[in-house]
Amino acid sequence: MLNFSVKKKKGAHNVHIRGSMYLQHLPALLKRLRKLCDGINNIVFNISDVTEVDLSGLQLLSSAQRTLREQGKTMIIEGKCPEALINVMESTGYINSPIYNIQSKGDNEHAKKNNDS
Repeated sequence: MLNFSVKKKKGAHNVHIRGSMYLQHLPALLKRLRKLCDGINNIVFNISDVTEVDLSGLQLLSSAQRTLREQGKTMIIEGKCPEALINVMESTGYINSPIYNIQSKGDNEHAKKNNDS
């Protein structure tokens, strides 16, 4: 099951996602994300509590990043990047995409998506 919460902090919407990012769980998140894109320049995702991800979950994040970039906005993924997401990114080739800047901070993997592509 997917749970998420949204808080507005310092001019950005902070979206904390928990649980499974599978196709059947994404419609409510997608609907909320569409509303969040209006009137804000930054969206920060914390996905450190995501336990499972399939290709549709990765596509949702990728689509959100692309849409925000086209609107001159920024999307950041913060917190420890879950192993499940890294595995999906590696198996689909996203990990080597020029759009993504995958950074390692200490022992934690972080995925940061920004406008610097």
